[in-house]
Amino acid sequence: MTKGPIPNDMVVMHSCDNRSCCNPDHLIIGTHADNRRDSVKKNGGITLETANLIRFQYALGNVSYSTLGFMYGVSTSVIGRIIRDERWRN
Repeated sequence: MTKGPIPNDMVVMHSCDNRSCCNPDHLIIGTHADNRRDSVKKNGGITLETANLIRFQYALGNVSYSTLGFMYGVSTSVIGRIIRDERWRN
């Protein structure tokens, strides 16, 4: 609404990676391919199999979000989404 119409072949992407964000400064236009590349970059290319391994390791205890994030090359927020089943659900 603040930046004009979205072309038919484009999507709105969240630069802050917060799906509920509606700050116009955090919203950018890109192609579907741009959105996929951005997702892989932000999420480290994690697969469902890797997410299940992360959940298993966390369930065993003695491992923090930050340790798991370091091990898999992703942020602690990505690890949190995996643990809470917000991403890569079974």
